Parts: sequence; C-alpha cells; structure tokens
Amino acid sequence: MQGVHGGKGEGAPNGGTAGTRAVPSARLAKNGCQGALQNDLESLKTRAQKEHVDPAEFATDFLFMGDKERTFAWLEKAYREKSAVLQFLKVDTTWDTLRSDQRFQDLLHRMNFPPD
Repeated sequence: MQGVHGGKGEGAPNGGTAGTRAVPSARLAKNGCQGALQNDLESLKTRAQKEHVDPAEFATDFLFMGDKERTFAWLEKAYREKSAVLQFLKVDTTWDTLRSDQRFQDLLHRMNFPPD
C-alpha cells in the first residue's frame, strides 16, 4: 500500500514516520507526561493547518494518552486516506493494547490482513 507520503517519512518531524514517532510518545506516556503528549497534539494541529499530517500521528498520540475513542476515530481517518503507517498495523507492537478490541479486528479485516 502506497501512503500519502510515499513511505518516505515526510509527514513527521525530523523526517520520521508516525511509527518512529511512537517510540518517544510511548516513553512520554510511560513516564506520565500527558502534558508533553498534549503539546505534541497541539503541534500536530498547528502543522495540519499548513500541510498534510498523517492521521496515524494523531492516532498514536491519542493511543498513548489512553483515549481509545479518539484513537479509533483517527485510525479510521488514516484508513480512508490509505496511510502508509497502517501497512504495519498487524505487526507493530505500538497497537498491542487495541488488538482485543473488535473495532481493531474489523479494521484489520477491511485491510485484508490474514486472520491469526
């Protein structure tokens, strides 16, 4: 699946992708730095006013903030936009906390990933 950014990572700060952004976001969440995650979301919103921001970036931050509803809303948007990040959805451990949710399984099914 070719993503909006051609898989080259133009959509995230410092040339990373939403997947590479997940590592620092996960560290922030583990350390209880909700404020830092909120600041990151504000930064994403500001960027989105000027350029395309991969919806998976928003989904990642909401995931680490513990907001499942917004995470799924942004994952759905990422799906509609054919985000390159989603090609790793089945194997990326970032999303492990969502795997038991039927909405996540439905998304995997719609993306034609083989069942486990």
